Amino acid sequence: MCITIGPGLIFLSLVKNTRGRLATILIVYGRVPMFYYIIHFYLLSAINVICFLGRGHSLAEGMKGIPNEPWKFVSPGDGYSLVVVYAIWLAVVISLYPLCKWYDAYKTNHKEKWWLSYL
Repeated sequence: MCITIGPGLIFLSLVKNTRGRLATILIVYGRVPMFYYIIHFYLLSAINVICFLGRGHSLAEGMKGIPNEPWKFVSPGDGYSLVVVYAIWLAVVISLYPLCKWYDAYKTNHKEKWWLSYL
């Protein structure tokens, strides 16, 4: 853990006062972490179902239960290459930016709703 946390903390100490377009974009995600996590979880779940059905599987096959999970939407041996997975990840991050920016502005403008700070 030290080999991953150490360089990360050093990197953060070097760039903490950086200003620019990339910093502004990353700050938006940093101000709404729980909101982003919840939204991206459901979006990735929907993408998983769409990709599962797109590979020719049926909905009944996807809903077939496995131990400790209500459905699987995954077949052994099925999947995508790492390049495709990274492309999907990047598309999800980029597509959620406007929603995160809207929520950040909403949270900033509605300070009377104290519970928004937890999302």
